[in-house]
Amino acid sequence: MKHSIKTPTSCKQKLMLLLMLVMLPQLSSAYDFMVDGLCYNYNEDGKSVTLTYEGETTTLLPTYKHYNYQCTNFSDLLVIPETVTFNGKTYSVTAIGYGAFDGCVGDFKSVIIPNSVTEIGSRAFECTNLSSVTIGNSVTMIGSEAFRSCNRLTSIIIPNSVTEIGSWAFYSCDSLTSVTFGDSLEVIGSNAFSSKFKSITFPSSMKMIYEYAFSSIGEEIHLKSMEPFSLGRFNFCKNTVVYVPTGCVELYKNHNDWNKFVIVEEGTSGATGVGQPFKINGITYTVNDDCKTLSAIDVDGNGIIPETVKNGDMTYQVTSINMEDSKNVTSVTIPKSVTKISYKAFDNCSNLKSVTIPSSVKEIGYSAFNDCKSLTQVNISDLAAWCNIKFEDNPLRFAHNLYLNGKLVTNLIVPSSVTKIGERSFYGCTSLISVSLPNSVTEIDIYAFADCENLETLTLGNSIEKISSNAFYRCEDILVKYNGTKSLKELGWRRGPDEYSGRAATAQEIRSVGRSAFNNLKDAVITRGMKLNSIFAYDEITNYENDGDYIFDCDRIRFIQRNHTYNNKSYYTVKFDCGRCYDLTIVNGVVTSVSY
Repeated sequence: MKHSIKTPTSCKQKLMLLLMLVMLPQLSSAYDFMVDGLCYNYNEDGKSVTLTYEGETTTLLPTYKHYNYQCTNFSDLLVIPETVTFNGKTYSVTAIGYGAFDGCVGDFKSVIIPNSVTEIGSRAFECTNLSSVTIGNSVTMIGSEAFRSCNRLTSIIIPNSVTEIGSWAFYSCDSLTSVTFGDSLEVIGSNAFSSKFKSITFPSSMKMIYEYAFSSIGEEIHLKSMEPFSLGRFNFCKNTVVYVPTGCVELYKNHNDWNKFVIVEEGTSGATGVGQPFKINGITYTVNDDCKTLSAIDVDGNGIIPETVKNGDMTYQVTSINMEDSKNVTSVTIPKSVTKISYKAFDNCSNLKSVTIPSSVKEIGYSAFNDCKSLTQVNISDLAAWCNIKFEDNPLRFAHNLYLNGKLVTNLIVPSSVTKIGERSFYGCTSLISVSLPNSVTEIDIYAFADCENLETLTLGNSIEKISSNAFYRCEDILVKYNGTKSLKELGWRRGPDEYSGRAATAQEIRSVGRSAFNNLKDAVITRGMKLNSIFAYDEITNYENDGDYIFDCDRIRFIQRNHTYNNKSYYTVKFDCGRCYDLTIVNGVVTSVSY
């Protein structure tokens, strides 16, 4: 009885069989001859050969080609011969071809490439066990991915003959920390090296380094070229110092590809890259992004920061402070070269007790002195400069004590050169008992004297026009003296949940008093003949909104009554809903009677 083999008849069965056949690895020969376990292809000249792979394994789902040797045939050291003899004829080995040892994970760990070889092809050695490579002195080209993923390779010497290193050539060689380039190298392809180098030297022959050719060069680049060469986008560290030949500093500084680095002449000592810390006389600094200035980042105990710092052959100017979270600094004097105390400059410096701020400072940033809970003393030498600082934070909110030229300020007399008391200028300065403003001051900005809880007397000059909201926030029982002849155009209001007490003195003319300008008046010293051209809004008066709004924040207004108009004069009665303040009768803005 004969048995027949059943074959698939349905389309589905045929398709499944086809897919199974396609997915099976297909091995095809890729060489012309083999000698001593190495495979070769003839070159066109008939005199030389290229070392190639043993076989080609192809899988179509997904499409992939793998070029391999049975690498266990080799010892730890693979020596590629300069010549090979086959069928009685000797050939020169001039190239290592594409994928020759791709994926070889066998026993050999070192390879010696002979002087006869002029080119190392793409993907020639993707060998994860390879830890040592000797490249002959005739190689001119190292192809793309030639040594990719050789992650045990720690160092490589590129001979003088090599002119180009292809893209990804040493990518994922994660242990590679040292590379020496020969004197003929011109081009390094993109993503050629992905490991980290501490220092590297490029020859004078260099013409182009393509984008991201290096993942990281940590400290030093040494250039031998007298002319800057092209540098693609890079991942070089900003703290890298670039050493250039004598007389070439300005050329590199003015070149768009190189001006992001610290550029110094070869042989210069003390050059430090951006962000690299160094310490001199107990003060630690880092180089700023401009490569010319420093930021002081820590002080051992008490420190007077100098304006300039010399480190070896380099001289830098100190322009910024960044001591956030320092537990070392207890007292610091900021140099005149600093114009801004930046965001969080002294944030959480929990042991900082004293700070001296120069007249050069124009701005103090947000949270600059946040959580400086040990701070007790702020020293200045120029009161006018202090009043002109733009405050987003003020060290006085922790220190509370302001010292002018070494003397505690209790009775503040503002100099006549000041025209405005800036925002937060004296915020939290509890050492103040009295403040006297000159005639030159026209404005007191918001929170200027907020939390000055010991302030008793404020004397205004006769040019004051505006007192902004919260200017005296939480100041209790202030006597305000104002005998000027000019109009106080705006007296701002306080916003906030807390109340404070105050006393308002007579004034000859006030155009408007803002809501809650002086909270909880104990004594409204208002006399007959005093001009109140618009204490609050009603008809032509613009500051009053509705019955029940605050006036001096003296509890609440009971009502504002317009009695009548007679001979073009408007008569008002103002009733306060508290027992402390006066009720006023105002005729054309002039107080004509005060009732109790």
